[in-house]
This record gives sequence, structure tokens and C-alpha cells, in this order.
Amino acid sequence: VWALQLEITRREIVEGELTPWNGEVVVRAVRPGVVDALYVVEGQEVRRDDVLARIASGTDGPEGARVSRQLAESLDAQRVLLEEQRVAVGEARDIARRDSIARVAHLRDQRGLAAALHDVQQRRYQFARRRFDRVGASKDHRFLSDYVFGELRDGVLALEQAVAEGLLMQRGIEEEIIAMGLLAQRRDLEFVVQLGEIDARLAGLEGQRLREGANWWYEITAPRDGTVAGLTEDLGDSLVAGQALLSLVSPDARLKARLFAPTRSAARLEPGLPVALRIAAYPFQKFGTVAGRVHTVSETTVVVHGTAAGVGPESVYVLEVSLDRQYLDYAGVHRALRPGMEVTAELTTDRRALGAWLFESLTSLY
Repeated sequence: VWALQLEITRREIVEGELTPWNGEVVVRAVRPGVVDALYVVEGQEVRRDDVLARIASGTDGPEGARVSRQLAESLDAQRVLLEEQRVAVGEARDIARRDSIARVAHLRDQRGLAAALHDVQQRRYQFARRRFDRVGASKDHRFLSDYVFGELRDGVLALEQAVAEGLLMQRGIEEEIIAMGLLAQRRDLEFVVQLGEIDARLAGLEGQRLREGANWWYEITAPRDGTVAGLTEDLGDSLVAGQALLSLVSPDARLKARLFAPTRSAARLEPGLPVALRIAAYPFQKFGTVAGRVHTVSETTVVVHGTAAGVGPESVYVLEVSLDRQYLDYAGVHRALRPGMEVTAELTTDRRALGAWLFESLTSLY
């Protein structure tokens, strides 16, 4: 009986890599060419407008005309994207304004309630004060004991403090209303700056087309601050217009594990499965593992070619795994995880008692 109660765990071992959940920007080639120079390496931190690479591309003759057309199409696509960004920023500005108006209206209601409460407390205090003054006049005749007189005095002092606190509350609400107004103005200014930057980039697209169309090479710059990840090309590699060169990951982007499970495991894959991740860059015998859970499983298979995890060109299911932490500990020091790190994952697909396994095996025979 004791043996039948022993738990047996079924596990799957799959490979994968760490990728960001969000905050990733793909940097693409503007027009066809060859990678003439690379100024960054994997994992390097860059600032906005830093030069990432130089692409050589001739623009004379028929080839130049074709390149010019492709450049014009690329710039048109950038213009459409910038116009969409402008609309999104405008909508965000309108939402922020509505939120500010609603918050100020709520604060004004609170101010009115606080004023009404203060009026009540003020009237109670005035009544108690007049009563105390009358009692104080009669105390010389010994109509009241010292205890009763002290109780009346304490009540007056408490009401006086309540009135003072009511005034402070009204002032605090008034200050918050003023602060909300200043915050709304600052937000409006930030949105105006963003819209101005987008308008400036829209205005510069035509000049960029004319300027770069006459050059034999062009430079790719960083559209934002971030860390270089997914650098797929090398010196001398050919690029087509729109081809991804690298990705920039935001400094505050959280990581997930992207796992590649073979199709034979499909029946046992589902969201919520516990996962233990071994990071290839940090030996698990020393640094341990990172716990996580399967967040999503792709509904269809995809063909993966030459991933960092070493999976060959085969059909696999893609699993996204949320991580319990974004670092490993060793000797009291945090070692941060980085995009692109290879991982080996151990998925716990089933855990049952030995008796349950035997019973299932017996029932499957009939």
C-alpha cells in the first residue's frame, strides 16, 4: 500500500531562449545593401540616435532607380507609421485630459463634503463653548464638581481640535486640486513635445529620401535607448529593404522563456505547467534554476531554423513561460538574466501516485 502511494512524475526536457515580453524594437534596413560596418555587439547598451551600422548600396543607373523606388516605399511606410503614432498620442492626450477632469471633479466634491462637515463641527464647538462658559461662571458657586467641569473642558478642546483638522483637510484638498492642475499642464506639455517630435520626423522624411538617395551608403541609427539583442547579420551580409538587422530591448523590459517543444509532446502541453529553467550561461550546479510556469502554448506548429537553443529545422510548438524572477543568486550576488540566453527547461507534465498509473494501465487493456 505504501508503494502504491508513491508519487511518480513525468517530465519533458526542451530547449529554448530568453526573450523580452515587451519593450523590444526591431531595427530594419531602410533599403537594400551590404553590411559595410557594425558598430555594436550583442548585449551592448546604446542611446537614441547612436549609429548601429553602415550599409553600402549603390544608386546609379537602373539599379539606382530601383533602389530609389524601394527607398520611397520604405519612407512612405515610415510616414504611415508616424501618422498612426500621432493619432495614438492624440488619443492618449485626450484620455489623460478626461482623467484629470474627472479627478478634479471628485476632489471638488470631497472639498464640498469637507466644508459641510467643518460647518457642523464649528456649530457644535460654538454651542459647547457657550455652555462651558456658562458652567465656568457657575463654578464659583460650587454647583458642579471638578470632575464634571473637567469633562466639559475636554469636550470643548476635542471639538476645537476637530474644527482645526477640518480646516487642514480642506486646505489639503485644495492643494491637491492645484497639484492636479499642474500635473495636467505638465502632461499636456509632454504630449505637445511628443507630437512636435513626430511632426519633425514627418517633415524630415522627404529630405532623408533626397539625401540618402544620392549616397552610396547610409547609416542605421538607434530609434531609442536599449540593449542590443538578436543581432542576426555580420559584415558582408546582404540585406533587403525591411530586413531585421537587430533588436533593441528596453532596460526595464521583463524577460520570458521561449521554448521549442517537439510535436510528440503536444498531448501533455498546457498553460500552467510548472517549469524549471537551467540557464546555459550559469551552470545550474552552482547557480540553481529559475522557476516559472507555462503561460501560452502555440495553437499550431512552426518551423524553427537555427535558433540559439540549437533546435534544427523541424516543426515545433512554441511555449511562452513566465519567470518567477529575473535573476540568479550566487554567493549573495544577483546575476541578471539577459535576452538571447540559451535555456534548458524541465517541464513537469504529470504527477500521480504509482497506484493511479497502474490502474490507468489496467483499464486501458479493457
